[in-house]
Amino acid sequence: MSQTRNSISKQVLAWTAVFALALSIIPYSVADATSDEYFESWSYELGDTDGDNQNDIVFFTFDVDTNVTDYVNIYVEMRVTDNNGNWVGNDDEHYEIYWTENDTFEMEWFVNDCDDFESDCEGPFDFQFRLYEEVQDEVYYYEDNFTESNI
Repeated sequence: MSQTRNSISKQVLAWTAVFALALSIIPYSVADATSDEYFESWSYELGDTDGDNQNDIVFFTFDVDTNVTDYVNIYVEMRVTDNNGNWVGNDDEHYEIYWTENDTFEMEWFVNDCDDFESDCEGPFDFQFRLYEEVQDEVYYYEDNFTESNI
């Protein structure tokens, strides 16, 4: 009888380990401040909108992912500074993402969008992107960032 009990104990222990492993690899099912949203990838491209052979627009493309198997509302903020670190403009957008699907978004910035009226607002420019999860209306949780410099 003790041999049967010992065998059952080992089976229970083995199934407990399998169950714990399964729980540890399943992504979260609900997005909250403990979930992880991140920039999976990003790139930029320069463009000339007025045909003068001078780049005057920057297109940023980025893919945002999450570790939850649900839709998540995010907020992306772009801050633009000149080569002296002075603020010259910004933009922001709200998006909805789903797990690790290819949720690719684009933001752009024109040199004409420059809000620095004290100078000519000449480049190069630094672009800092910040990613926030929107945990409820107008309540955000900081998640990730990236910077592109000297553009």
